[in-house]
Parts: sequence; C-alpha cells; structure tokens
Amino acid sequence: MYHFNLSELIQAGSLKELLSAFNRFTGLVVKGVGYKGQVVLQPEGQQEAPYCQLICSTPAGEARCRRAYARAGQEARKFGGPYLFRCHAGLLGWALPVAIDPEVGLTVVCGEAHLSPPDKEFPSMVLAVAQDLHLDPDRLLAASRQLKLISPQKAQSSVEMLYLMANYLARGQRTAMAAIVKGEWPSRRAVLMEREQELLLRVRSRDHAGAKEILQSLLNDLQDQESVDIHRFRSQVINLIVLLSRAAADLPGEDLSRVFTLNAQLIWQASQAPAEVLRQLPWQALETFCPPKGEEEVGPILGRALHFIYENYHQPHLTVEDIARAAYVSPSYLSHLFRRSMGESIIAYVTRLRVEMAKKLLREGSLGIREIGRRVGYPNPSYFTRVFKKIVQLSPREYQEQYYAAKKTE
Repeated sequence: MYHFNLSELIQAGSLKELLSAFNRFTGLVVKGVGYKGQVVLQPEGQQEAPYCQLICSTPAGEARCRRAYARAGQEARKFGGPYLFRCHAGLLGWALPVAIDPEVGLTVVCGEAHLSPPDKEFPSMVLAVAQDLHLDPDRLLAASRQLKLISPQKAQSSVEMLYLMANYLARGQRTAMAAIVKGEWPSRRAVLMEREQELLLRVRSRDHAGAKEILQSLLNDLQDQESVDIHRFRSQVINLIVLLSRAAADLPGEDLSRVFTLNAQLIWQASQAPAEVLRQLPWQALETFCPPKGEEEVGPILGRALHFIYENYHQPHLTVEDIARAAYVSPSYLSHLFRRSMGESIIAYVTRLRVEMAKKLLREGSLGIREIGRRVGYPNPSYFTRVFKKIVQLSPREYQEQYYAAKKTE
C-alpha cells in the first residue's frame, strides 16, 4: 500500500501549479490557507508585497494576518463562493473555498492589492497601522506606494476564474486521493505526468504536430472516465487547458495578458459545456496556444476580441464592428475566425456571456430583475426576459426562485 500525507498531496498536485500560473499572469499574491489561517500552499518564488513583508515582520502583525485569513475562509465557506474582505492593514483580498476535503478546509486567498483608483483615506490608515505595530511610519508609507493597483473588472474576472479552476482541479485531486488509497496512483500518474511534460515541451518548441499526437494519447486515456464520471472528465479537460496555457505563457515574447484571457474563456466554456462540446475543447486550446505554422496571428486576434467582449458585454449597443475594431481586423474575418475557433458566432457568444452574468447576479439576490438586465446589456426588461428564457428555459424570476428553493433543501 502506498502511504501518503494529505498536505504533501496538495503540495505536489495541480493546484499548486494553478496558483503559480495565476500569480504569474495577474501579479496578485495567492496562497492556500488552513482553518486557522496558516499558509499551507503557495507558489515557489512568489514575492510578497514589501508592505505586507513589513507588517508580518512583527509577531502581532503576522498573528493578525492569520486571523484575517481564518475569518475570511470561514465566511467564504459559509457563503459558498468568493468572499471579498479587507485585512487589518487596509488591503482588499478575496477568499475562495476549495472543495478538496471537508476536514482540510483549504481556502485560497489572493490580493495584497488596491482597487484602482486607490482609497484617499488609505495613507491615514497606514500611519495608524504603523503606530499600532510600532513600525517606522515613513518606511511603511513608502512601501504602501508600491502596492499593485488593479481595476475592479480585472479583479472580479480573475478571482472568478481562479475559483472555478481551483475547484475543478480540487475535484481531480480528490479522485487522485481515492486512487492512492487503492494503490493505483503512483505508476499510472507517473505515466500521465511524463506525457504531460512531453506535451509542455512540444508546445514550448512550437511543434504543433508533435503536441497534437501527445494530446490525442492523453485524451484516449480519458475517454473511459467520460462515461463513468462526467465531473472527473471535466476536471481533467480543464487540467489539460491549464497545462497548454502554462506552456504558452513560457514562450518567448508571449503576451501573458492574452494567454490569461484566452485561458479564462476556455475554462469558462469547459465548466458549462455538455460532453460532446467538452471533448473538443482541448483541441481548441491546442489550436489557440500552439497553432500550426502560418496561423500564429490567430491567438492574438482572438485574445483582443475576447478581452474587449468581456470588458464591454454590458454595453447595450455592442456590435461585431466594435469588437472587430478592437481586434484590428475586419468584421467578416473576425466572424469567420471566431466561429471556427470558438464553435459559435460572436453574437451567440456575447448573448450567452450576458445570460451567465445575469444568472450570477440573480443568485446573489441583491438586485432587482430590471437592474440585472440593465447591468448585463439589456435595458428593456421584456427583451431581457425573452432572451434569458430562450437560453435557460426559465424566466429570470423562475430561475431565481428555483435556485433559492434548492438552497433551502440543501
């Protein structure tokens, strides 16, 4: 029997790779913390903000950080999703519950940043923190000016994508734990890891044909899982997308913002797609991150288009022409490229994105249906209801009522 330690498994798994990729793409500090706020998982070589380093250089400051993490994790688990909090030192952070095991209670915490524009009262808060922790106020104030600024839109989309990816990968980790208990994991996983490393090498070498061959081999291995456990198959597909995007991020001259945006869109598709679409997504990721020679420009065009859509889907009069202009191509070429790469038209994609964002707001329950429609690009409530019902098969109100009825029975 192969013996294992749960914390070692977490350290060794894809979750750590995900956190590393997230840190590299966004510049946000990210950690996995336990019930008591202790850090149990973080990317290798991750640099804490100088401001936070100073805070944690005192025992009192470090203890307060742990308490803030523990409290945020508790609220995130209670809420069942990303939880926004402000730490004792005045910084915004996000706590994301990760479904590895009820006994582990792992929470991913990211932040150490300011939303842009910064709070005008923050310097006063910094001086108060310095006095409370007996730190040099000028030094702490100087360090606070080095904090990363991030737009609310980028912060929200980054955190939602991380939450989605972390939980799907965590489900895969739980399957790995079960396999270990049965004595199956070391040899089989070693073979898969070897193939994954070979796939990384091929993508980094821009060897499309070689990467295609190895991806086919990996997918053949996953076909049996699809019929037995669609959730496990979905998590493995997402893992492959993360793997391909990580390899692309290491390419010389690659635009990390483009890779991050495309990766987020593919992950979002994978989380929603039925099995027949899910099977195609790893191939779509390969074409996106490692295109055949002569098609290298496809990825950047899609990246610009998707980024513009995500930033502007709430605009009621968003057109294909607007999106094409942002991607620096003609509307007809972008429409052809989009349908070929994404499997649907630009308008269908924008509509589906708006409906998904509306569903999220309906689940939160803090806004009326008219306001939700307006926020996702449908100022006419009747038209919003028609579009929503066509895709979801329920009106917005029916969807919200069903969601809360299901929550009560949990």
